[in-house]
Amino acid sequence: MGWLPDSTVTTDPALIEDSYNATDPTKKYLLKLGDFRYQELFNGTWYQYRVPSFAKILEECKVGGVSFGDDGNAIDPLGTCGQLVVDKSCIVSSSFYDNELKMNMTIRDFQACEFIDVENELSYELFAKFLSRV
Repeated sequence: MGWLPDSTVTTDPALIEDSYNATDPTKKYLLKLGDFRYQELFNGTWYQYRVPSFAKILEECKVGGVSFGDDGNAIDPLGTCGQLVVDKSCIVSSSFYDNELKMNMTIRDFQACEFIDVENELSYELFAKFLSRV
């Protein structure tokens, strides 16, 4: 999420420093255990946590289409799924008018798309954008 630079993450537990009052960005404070799993030594106690939110969203993107109301004023018309694809030309879009909702709707299908590796290629900017929507 950007509160610590990538340089503070390691897979070597012997390099971990206690993150309590940490100020030196050259030291290692986060131990990467695997996809979306981290461990941190804080004030003498080890904490383990997971950050699986993008993994779940990515699976939803791969399974099928995403529909949304399209009033022409959408801030991010590709939504989260569209931001996670390698090449946006793979996205299949179709629009229709929903008589019940009385508005234009757009369906985007991402099944033919290749997605970025969110564990290694997700930018801080995109993650911050995602968090602002939650």
